[in-house]
Amino acid sequence: MVQYKFLLFIAGPSPNSTRAINNFETICKSKLDNNYQLDIVDVTENPGLAEEQRVMVSPTLIMTSPTPVTRVIGDFSDAQKVISGLGLYPLDHRESDVDSVSDLHNHPLTKEALKILLIEDNPADVVLLREMLKIERSAAIEIVSVENLSEGIRFLSQQRVDVILLDLSLPDSTGIETFRRLQKKVEQIPVIILSGFSDEKTALDSVREGAQDYLVKGEIDGNSLRRSIRYAIERTKIEKELKESQIRADLLIEKNTDGIVLVDKSGMIRFANPAAERLLGAPPEELMGSAFGFPVSGKNPVEIELIRKGSTSKIAELSAAMVEMNNQRLYLASLRDITDRKQTEKENLDLLVRNEKIKASETLLKIKAQALEQESLFKSQFLANMSHELRSPLNSIILLSESLYENQEENLTPEQVKFANIIHNSGKDLLELINQILNFSKLDAGKMPVSLSQVQLHEWAQALELAYGEITNRKGIKFNVSMAPSIPERITTDRQKLGQIIRNLVSNALKFTSQGSITVKIHRPSIEADLEKMPGVDPKRYIAISVIDTGIGISEEYHTLIFQAFQQIDGSASREYDGSGLGLSISKKLAELLHGSIMMESKPQNGSRFTLYLPETIEETHEIQSEEQIIPKEQEVMEISEAVADRLAGIRVLIVDDDMRSLFSMAQILEKYKIRVEKSETGITALQIIETASDMDLILVDIMMPKMDGYETIKKLKSAKGKKQIPIIAMTTKAQETDRIECLRVGADGYVSKPVNINTLLLEINGLIQ
Repeated sequence: MVQYKFLLFIAGPSPNSTRAINNFETICKSKLDNNYQLDIVDVTENPGLAEEQRVMVSPTLIMTSPTPVTRVIGDFSDAQKVISGLGLYPLDHRESDVDSVSDLHNHPLTKEALKILLIEDNPADVVLLREMLKIERSAAIEIVSVENLSEGIRFLSQQRVDVILLDLSLPDSTGIETFRRLQKKVEQIPVIILSGFSDEKTALDSVREGAQDYLVKGEIDGNSLRRSIRYAIERTKIEKELKESQIRADLLIEKNTDGIVLVDKSGMIRFANPAAERLLGAPPEELMGSAFGFPVSGKNPVEIELIRKGSTSKIAELSAAMVEMNNQRLYLASLRDITDRKQTEKENLDLLVRNEKIKASETLLKIKAQALEQESLFKSQFLANMSHELRSPLNSIILLSESLYENQEENLTPEQVKFANIIHNSGKDLLELINQILNFSKLDAGKMPVSLSQVQLHEWAQALELAYGEITNRKGIKFNVSMAPSIPERITTDRQKLGQIIRNLVSNALKFTSQGSITVKIHRPSIEADLEKMPGVDPKRYIAISVIDTGIGISEEYHTLIFQAFQQIDGSASREYDGSGLGLSISKKLAELLHGSIMMESKPQNGSRFTLYLPETIEETHEIQSEEQIIPKEQEVMEISEAVADRLAGIRVLIVDDDMRSLFSMAQILEKYKIRVEKSETGITALQIIETASDMDLILVDIMMPKMDGYETIKKLKSAKGKKQIPIIAMTTKAQETDRIECLRVGADGYVSKPVNINTLLLEINGLIQ
């Protein structure tokens, strides 16, 4: 069954009808495989069918199956697309549009008004051409005719037309020269040449020189004329657009900031825009025909260095592509100046490298800081261990030597008592040295806390005078403490550190003064003498404590040196004065910790004056560390009365200490006071002893013990059934206040530091027993 049916309407037999039939059948055979039916209708013989189908032009093709409304009109230029699309016609004239179609003999030129200039001297041809251009129901056409070229040129100088129809045989001009003369006077107006001669050479020359078409008068009809005019107008528009596009393209090339270069296959430059000239650093006359010198066949952009004469080089990004121009294969090279970008990239890279170096340095600093922190931790642990290792034997030395020189049993010779006293004093000196080293270590590490309290200056001055009065008397030196009336009754500071500073200053004065006096003056800073050295100090809010001696004095060259750690004026093996060289260094650091400072005045053989400047009140700021006091407070030494000795006689005490020397010496001293002593070297043994002991009155526990330390031992002793009420005194060589707090937290009832002062220990025991 035939699927596609067509009606082809023609206006009688004619070459145009025959051509339409042949064209259409050729298309149908190739596209539809003969699966079609074509009926030819002559409208002159069957006007009723034409009227029924509203056919008004010839030829007209109508598809009756499967779509009865699609039409193709004219020369069937789109018939192939129509049939290939099976009814989806680009030129789709539906039945509602048929009224807009022109009559059989008049094909519409345009929907807009059209003005045509006809330059023709033959009146008959003018009438014929006007008849050919008559169009119904279309935009108006205005035809202006002139008889010669001069008149036409004059008209064109005054008015604008859409198209020119030009006869080459005019009274004032003939042949191709006629077109040439007209062409010089008009721009962008399409010209169609009309000639009575079928001269192929003239036609070809006319088209080459710019004519849109060449028509032979005897061979044209209305359709061909209208089509030629329509094509001429459209081509002129297209040429105008192309020209404008070319102008824009030239402008873009001219103004483009990227260099554009055309290179032939031999590598020679054929064109360069101004940007390329600037990049390459050469004028056009030098560039044209010169070697480009860079690869233009790569697919990816490459970076090249452009070395220019007498100027700095440039970095460019080169991209290239092959193009066809005038039947010649060329390479289009684009040069983009990336000098600034590369400089920025280099700077960014340098910055990145610097940042990486900084990061590496920071990482190294962190590692070093961690190492220093670890080293500080190890140092602290070492000092704690050294404190334990040194204080433990010192505990035995001091206790036993003290017991010996007291000679309570009177069984020692005077010389032996003297030796024992020397051993005891040497032990105390060694203990003081250990304390100084530990003090300096804590200060140097920044771990020395400040414990603020109210200090009554009058009481403090009296205690200072009592402490050193007897020592100076024995040495034959006058000692005096004075306080100015303007000094406040009390100040807020760290009492222990204030005392340590002044003790160091007074001890130095005693060491270097063999005759004369030592004076401690408590006063306000002097405007004349002090404030020049202490700028910014308010004399109304600061106090000054001066230690003045009449000793050997110090040369000015050593004034700074003596405040440095481990520095001594005479450090030789044959030096006259002993000492660690830490006293003044510690005093200076302690003064700074209390928001004060130390100044000195001294001359050889004229004595020395050391002055401590302190604020009346230290504000509680972030600089005051919250850690508890590290250096132990001075323990008050009192004589043991007969009543206390009688009360302690007969009590039973358990000593728990892994150090046999300390265990033996403590037992020996306590037993002299008729105290019954049990000994244990470990916490485990102590627990076993306490379980069976029903009359144990008190337990002494050393903190630093192996396996089970003193803290754990105290907790287990306190948790032993029925033993909680037995008082426990903790003993430790660790001299931090935090250790005392920790001992009390785990259950201890008292605390003493090693080396133990026996009188302090006995008073502590007496208090707990009571």
